[in-house]
Formats: sequence, C-alpha cells, structure tokens
Amino acid sequence: MTLDTVGLGNTYLYVGSFLAPQAGQTVNYSITVFDNYGRFNISTSFVFTVITPEEEFPTAIIAIIGVVAVGAIGAAVVVTRMRTKAKKKEYIAEELLPLPI
Repeated sequence: MTLDTVGLGNTYLYVGSFLAPQAGQTVNYSITVFDNYGRFNISTSFVFTVITPEEEFPTAIIAIIGVVAVGAIGAAVVVTRMRTKAKKKEYIAEELLPLPI
C-alpha cells in the first residue's frame, strides 16, 4: 500500500488504510520506506487484534420510557385526587340534606 503524506514544514504524518479485517483477527504489519536513491529501510513488526465495538447503550429509549412513566404516574395522581374531592363533595352534600320527617 502507498502512504499518503499530510503535513507542513518538517512535520509530516503518513497515512494508510488496511483492508477491513474481521473481529478477533490479528494483523501483523511493518513499514518499508524508500528514498529517491533506491535505498530502503524496514521497520520492526507491529501487531494488533481487531475487537468488536461495544453496542451503544440506548439512552434515548430509556429517556422516553422514563418520560412516559412519569407522565402516567402524574396522570394517575391527578385522577385519584379528583375522585377523592368528588367523593368528599358527595358526602358533604348528603350531610346537608334535610332529614326525612
């Protein structure tokens, strides 16, 4: 593979791409450089093992479930309070009714 050169002045970065290896596969590589006079130098070998990326935690789904749950609990509290107030009004109204003669 040919490395692309990126940089300015005396600072350069040489960039190249590997073929896409499978997870668990070990990749061995070395770098060979040539000058304009045909001389070359080979680096020591480098090794890495490809890993499987961890799946992202579904935080958006958890947040949506949380908002829905809080809304449902809030609605249940409001309905319960409304029913309790309605029962109290019925009880007070029954107490105020005149007694049968």
